[in-house]
Amino acid sequence: MQRLDNLPNFWHFLREIVSAVSLNHDMPNGLTIMLMLMLTLHGMFVLFLTISFHGLVEKYLKPKSVFLAGFLYFIAINLIFISHFADLLIWTYTTLFIGAIKEPMDAFYFVGEMYTTLGFGQFAVAPQWRILPIIISIGGIFSASISAAALYSMLNALISKIRSMPVSSGEGF
Repeated sequence: MQRLDNLPNFWHFLREIVSAVSLNHDMPNGLTIMLMLMLTLHGMFVLFLTISFHGLVEKYLKPKSVFLAGFLYFIAINLIFISHFADLLIWTYTTLFIGAIKEPMDAFYFVGEMYTTLGFGQFAVAPQWRILPIIISIGGIFSASISAAALYSMLNALISKIRSMPVSSGEGF
């Protein structure tokens, strides 16, 4: 068990982190802006998809079209998957552009490990890019959370609508 007096002073450690990620060190402003832009775009796309799905379910779901609604949900899942793949490609090209990793497939695998927070650690980045895996991981965590919440909301809307439908003899679902 580690003793408390062996731990670094919190405020000193926090100043050290802030200093390490300041403008002239690990954290170029462009990466922060890119992270915020990607999360905003991902969130807006998923929000649009969720609102559209809710509208379609509310307006058009009838007892005989439950399987169509399930198919629309399947399409939504795939569109969200594609949006995550697009995030991976954007981060890959960014990683190549800034020179953090030189080979395209190595950059793709590195970004995939960081975005999904698997972090096997098989790829080393130059010291000035040590913050990059953290930035990519934050983007991946938030994007996955946004997507999971949206898919849950869509599924919940679908199930709620199906449960509220009147039961008829021999028709529909």
